[in-house]
Amino acid sequence: MLTSRVYHQIFNAIKTAKNNRLFFFFFRFSRNSKNPSLRRTGYLTSTELRDTLHACIKVAQQEIYAQEIIDLSKKGQVSSKSQFQPLHPFLDKEGYLRVGGRLQHSHLPCNSKHQLILPPAHHITELIIMNEHLRLPRAGPQLLSASLRQQYWIPRMKQVIRPVLHRCLQWFNLKAAASQQLMGQLPLAKVTVARPFLNAGIDYVCPFEIESGNTRRKSTTKCYVLLLICMATQAVNLELVSSLACEAFIAALKRFIARIGLIDHLYSDNGSKSVGANRE
Repeated sequence: MLTSRVYHQIFNAIKTAKNNRLFFFFFRFSRNSKNPSLRRTGYLTSTELRDTLHACIKVAQQEIYAQEIIDLSKKGQVSSKSQFQPLHPFLDKEGYLRVGGRLQHSHLPCNSKHQLILPPAHHITELIIMNEHLRLPRAGPQLLSASLRQQYWIPRMKQVIRPVLHRCLQWFNLKAAASQQLMGQLPLAKVTVARPFLNAGIDYVCPFEIESGNTRRKSTTKCYVLLLICMATQAVNLELVSSLACEAFIAALKRFIARIGLIDHLYSDNGSKSVGANRE
C-alpha cells in the first residue's frame, strides 16, 4: 500500500499535469496492491472517484492543517489561537477534518451537516471549484459558493472563487456589461399637462374566448381588447372588440369618445387595423 509520504510525492508530481485523472489510477494501483483478490480494472467507477477525491483532500489537510490535526488527535480540540476555533472542528472516523455545528440531529446528509474543510490556497481546492464551475457554468460567486457549501468549507471562499471565475473566458463573456442605449427625447404629448386621454396610444391585446347565447345553446366566439393609454397620466382604458375588422375598431373608438370626449392625437404602431380605419 502507498504510504502517506508517497501520496504526497505523487500528488505534488501531478499538480501541473494536464490529465488530472492520473491520480485516480495511482489510487487504484494502491488499492489493488493492498487487496489483490479485489483487483479492479477497466473504467473508473464513481466509488473510486469519490474515494480518490477524499484521499486527495486528506493529503491537503495533512499538509496545511497539520497542527490542528495533531491537537484534535491528542487534546480533542484545537488551540484557542487557531482560525478554526469558532467552527469547532473535529476528526471523523476516517481521519478527515470536518466542521462541527448544531445540526447533529438533523436529517441532512453527513457532508451537509459537517463539511470537509479545504485549504483555500491548495491546488485540490482550485480543482474542486473548477469542477463545480463546469457543472454550473452560468453561476456567479454567490451561487457557486452556496453549492460548494453543501459539501465543503473553504475559508475566505469568495476570495478563492473570484480568481477562478475571472480566468474563465466563457463566464467573463456571459457577465459582460450590456451597452446602454441612448434614449431619444420624449414626445410633446408625454410632457404636457392635459386632461385624461386628450392624447392617447392604442394597441390590441391577445384574443379571448367568450360564451354567448342562452343556457341551453351556448356558442364560443373570439374577441379582442382594444387598449387605450393616456399619454399624460398613463391611465388605461379597455374596450371589447368583436373582431379585427376596421368597422369593429371604429365602433369601439366611437364608444370611447362618447364617454371621454374628443381625442386630439391618437398614436398607434401602424397596424393594419389602425391604417385601414384611418383611410376610412
